[in-house]
Amino acid sequence: MPLQTSAGPSPESEYIDADQLAAEWNPDGFPLVDLNDPVSLEGIPETVLLQLQQEQANRDSSTPLEKQ
Repeated sequence: MPLQTSAGPSPESEYIDADQLAAEWNPDGFPLVDLNDPVSLEGIPETVLLQLQQEQANRDSSTPLEKQ
């Protein structure tokens, strides 16, 4: 007899409310910034943008530690 798979979530899945999750991770309601979207960058000081871009570049260039 072939295994049957369900199309929906498993019974053990936990529902997570997106608004509740956003409130927990961003309690002050700061707007999220997409460095690739010019519209979301409007009104942000140039110095802050440069710092964000540098942090993103550092994350992108960092490599995971190799197993020794």
